[in-house]
Amino acid sequence: MLVVAFSGKVGSGKSSVSAAVASVLGWQRVSFGEYVRGVAQAQHLDDSRLTLQNLGEQLLAADARAFCANVLAQAPNQSEPLIIDGVRHMQVLRMLRELVAPCSVAHVHLALDEATRAKRILACRGEVDAQEIQRIDTHTTEQEVINSLPQYADLVVDSYDNLTTVTQKVSVWIRSRNLR
Repeated sequence: MLVVAFSGKVGSGKSSVSAAVASVLGWQRVSFGEYVRGVAQAQHLDDSRLTLQNLGEQLLAADARAFCANVLAQAPNQSEPLIIDGVRHMQVLRMLRELVAPCSVAHVHLALDEATRAKRILACRGEVDAQEIQRIDTHTTEQEVINSLPQYADLVVDSYDNLTTVTQKVSVWIRSRNLR
């Protein structure tokens, strides 16, 4: 199984880009965010950003291996290439590499200037002010996305461009690494 994991700040386009890349390459896709939303729904919790951040943090702290294995288990065919959306911790990246070994995990980080990111968050979530964006960014689940993950990415892509352009950049890179 070949694996490409996506990281990036809230609003960077991870879900859109990872879904588009999976579609272009014909790969399966799983998502940490979708998994956490499913757990929240099963526990009758709301799906607010804060609730999901806290729940994701709890799942990671309780059993990182099980959390990552459950996300990987969303893929219907464990032997097919896989896109993983929403890596937020170095521990998760290491655990994914351990769980899929001897296969490799390529790590793509989506970067975006703050003004564009704020506009995207506003467009997606409606009334969000600078304080809410700061609260999102200062939550512990976001700290490694900001401070660590970009430095350990195999590819950092500026996601300012339109979805088609960013998808093409990532897809070409994956193909160039013979990760098809």
